[in-house]
This record gives sequence, C-alpha cells and structure tokens, in this order.
Amino acid sequence: MVRRAGLAAAGQAALAAPFLGVHAREREAGETTAVAFRAALEGVLTSRHFIFLVEGEPTARDRLTDWELAARLSYLLWSSMPDDGLRDIVSIGRIHSRRPA
Repeated sequence: MVRRAGLAAAGQAALAAPFLGVHAREREAGETTAVAFRAALEGVLTSRHFIFLVEGEPTARDRLTDWELAARLSYLLWSSMPDDGLRDIVSIGRIHSRRPA
C-alpha cells in the first residue's frame, strides 16, 4: 500500500516508518487491527507525497533520479502514477537501459 501511494517510490523507505508507527501505537493502545490500519491509512492518504508529485531535493542537480524519471514518464504518457511494471524496472535499476527488462 505504501509503495503504491508513492511513498516508497520517493526513494526514502523511511517515509513509511511514521505510518507503521501509527499502526503500532494504535494497537498498543488497545485498538483493533482495523482501527489501527485506518489510522495509518489516513496518514498515507494525507501525506504530501501522496497528494502532490514531490520530486527530489531542494538543491539543483544535473540529472533526475530514477524515481523522478519514472514519475515524469508515467504522467506524460498515461497521466497516472507509475504502474507496477515501471516501478519494478526502477527497483532493479534498468530505467536507463536501452533494452526492455
């Protein structure tokens, strides 16, 4: 779920940690799994990385990261977030390959 929401795709697995923490704290407080999941999901859906297309660091660079390139290609071609196939290609480092995976 976090990966599909674009959070893991942001290149920072640490982005998922707060949402997992929300789930854990809710469960420790005695909430049901469903309630804890809902609290974590609310956090994911209101994250700026889910609502907006957040790219890169605030400093200028000469080249896009693989995830930024995938997002731009996907939104240009399909007007949608990168699909599973494109995310898989980025994950294995083949986005710049001239041959299909």
